[in-house]
Amino acid sequence: MISGILILNKEKAGTGITTTKNSTEGTSAVNPAANDKTSYENVVKSTGEKMQSGTATANELIDLGVAYYNLGNPDKAVEAYQKATTSDPNSAHAYNNLANILRDQQKYDEAEQDYRKAISLDINYTTAYLNLAHMLYNFKNDSIAAIAVLQSGVANNPDDQTLKTILEEYEK
Repeated sequence: MISGILILNKEKAGTGITTTKNSTEGTSAVNPAANDKTSYENVVKSTGEKMQSGTATANELIDLGVAYYNLGNPDKAVEAYQKATTSDPNSAHAYNNLANILRDQQKYDEAEQDYRKAISLDINYTTAYLNLAHMLYNFKNDSIAAIAVLQSGVANNPDDQTLKTILEEYEK
């Protein structure tokens, strides 16, 4: 097992959970600089009501999932991410975040399926490649599959130094 390999993510380092940033809708409701309980509770209150009424956007649902996750409620986060994938079946972020929680719940086959879906939706999504490879290597003990995922990531993103570096580590 390779130690020290963390899932890279600028928004929430070490978790692999991403918040949304959409140029047409502004920045995320979850402010990464203010990752405090109150801001997450505010998102749960405002977006949770929208989710129940069916008016929440996919990005709002992703932010709701992030908030639930950070408040320690992974089951509610899964629900929010699943609704986000229904609302926007092309959201690689929603599938990646859903897979992260499924991985944490040791539902590795389901997580693998959702990571692969995220990658199929966005072949440039470095975080999804890293998350899938990390899970395969460290939780499913499948170094061959992990290396294949990283090789695919490098083939699709030849300038991505992070993918190259992690691939080199896994190949040692």
